[in-house]
Amino acid sequence: PKPAPKKPAAMQQRRRSSASATSNNNSNNAKHAELIANAAAEWTGLPGLRQNIGNKFMELLVGRREPLLADGMNADAIDQLLGPRAAEIESSLWQHVKGEKKPYTDKARSLVFNLRKNIGLTDQIIL
Repeated sequence: PKPAPKKPAAMQQRRRSSASATSNNNSNNAKHAELIANAAAEWTGLPGLRQNIGNKFMELLVGRREPLLADGMNADAIDQLLGPRAAEIESSLWQHVKGEKKPYTDKARSLVFNLRKNIGLTDQIIL
């Protein structure tokens, strides 16, 4: 029997890096979930709507974690900033609209949309 043809080195390397990327994504996703869960636990005393909005802001900020790490930022420092920043945004928004539900949800939606579009501003808020 003939031995199976060897796959090119580039193909083997691609498979290894793909597996490594999947492993990194899983660990990043686990860290993101942990950060969001920790923040959500701190907001348990708030009404459900405020918890949901706070979680949206937290998810948005956590989504910027990896690019900041890639830029050389300290992971522990970033992790400690994310929850308080999301809470500050939510609290400021609640105070700004004086607790009125419709303006609160409208403004929250607008902020999330604009912060997703303006990553420079989002990074400034985190840092």
